[in-house]
This record gives sequence, C-alpha cells and structure tokens, in this order.
Amino acid sequence: VDITYQKLATRQLAAEAELLEREVARRTAELNSLFQALPDMYFRLSADGTALFVVNYDSNTMTMLRSSDLHILQTVQTGTHPVGVTYDGVTGRVWVAVYTGELMIYDTK
Repeated sequence: VDITYQKLATRQLAAEAELLEREVARRTAELNSLFQALPDMYFRLSADGTALFVVNYDSNTMTMLRSSDLHILQTVQTGTHPVGVTYDGVTGRVWVAVYTGELMIYDTK
C-alpha cells in the first residue's frame, strides 16, 4: 500500500499548524503591545453625565467617579484585566468585560 499521499498530507497539515501558531503568537504580541502603549484606563460616562466609570487594566478594578470634580465615589474589584466598560442608563447597571472573557455587572442604584 502506497502511503505517499498520506505522508504529504501530514507534512502539509504540520506546516499549516505551524503557520497558524506563528500567526496567533504575532497577533497576541500585537494586542499586548497595544495594551502596553495605551493608557491602562478605559472609561464610560453615565447617561445623565454625573458619573464616570473607569476600568483599570493593571489593578483589576473599576472606579466610579463624580464627573463634576472627579472625586472617587467607589472602587470595586473586577475579573482579570478589565478591557471594556459600558453603562446601561435604564437599569443603572455598569457592565465590565475582562480579558478572560467574563462579563461582570454592577448595580449603581
């Protein structure tokens, strides 16, 4: 039984897997450099403009500030490396996305 084509396909799959692994490593490095280059805070203003919600990537926290004078009203722990925040004006909830893929919801009322 001739297995020449099977060996060729196996080598091609291994080459493709190596190429994909290099691409994943490149994109991961690109995202990590982006997070290092940008300030480590991402923010959202409440619908009424009275509160500012800031996620702090390195300290794994979300801080609520009074927007008029930036006085810290509250700081809470989030999951590992928060990367996004949004405010739902209808419910008064703050949604925080973290690097591990979790979504954390905080009540502000």
